[in-house]
Amino acid sequence: IDDPAFLSHELRGLWDRTAIEGQAPVKSIEALAGDVVAAVSAGSATVLPMANLKDHDEYTYVHAINVGVMASALARAVGLSQDRVFDITCAALLHDVGKSAISLEIINKTGKLDDQGRARMNDHPAEGAAILAASPGLAPVAVSVAYEHHMKLDGGGYPKTPKGWKVSLASQVVHIADVFDALRTHRPYRKAMPMHKAIAILEQDSGVGYDAELYRVFVEHVLEFTPNTSDEHTPESHAA
Repeated sequence: IDDPAFLSHELRGLWDRTAIEGQAPVKSIEALAGDVVAAVSAGSATVLPMANLKDHDEYTYVHAINVGVMASALARAVGLSQDRVFDITCAALLHDVGKSAISLEIINKTGKLDDQGRARMNDHPAEGAAILAASPGLAPVAVSVAYEHHMKLDGGGYPKTPKGWKVSLASQVVHIADVFDALRTHRPYRKAMPMHKAIAILEQDSGVGYDAELYRVFVEHVLEFTPNTSDEHTPESHAA
């Protein structure tokens, strides 16, 4: 799974089918997730470098692969069963699929989004959950991860939920991988953050956005999959 062009093309095709058909091609997603899980288990997976990507669109899919690798590694590191690790990996690959319902004008906009654009972007968790809920045979955890991956343990984030809402462990696993990969990427309004700064920001949200022990395991057992390479040519995006 060390070919960014192939993987991003593969996942782009699956997301395109999802957008057209209104449901995810479950068997194809599961096949890709199986490859990711096998590579992580064998210690041969690496978060793909963001350098030299051809366009903004490709970032979306490479980001999803990266989140899949890190979520799979984290789920495995906390001792979840093989079946649960597999389901979370599938969910991670699909966590942003709701963006397929949002215009490319918003997805690829350079500079910060205006309030209307941000509000539309913030619809993607609900959009994704609706698509995945209509996908026969898909593990239910994928629906909750799509909906919850921007929620925080303290009730912050989005979408807004009733008081007392419990964010699932699977969603927290994907959340921390999603945030880390976004921090390590160039944005229209900032450079990609160096590793030490990205980790410091993750630590600040430890116990607030996600479980503190989950953060510790991520730093101790998952960062080995993320080479500390230059991000100078990383494309800008609104992927988080």
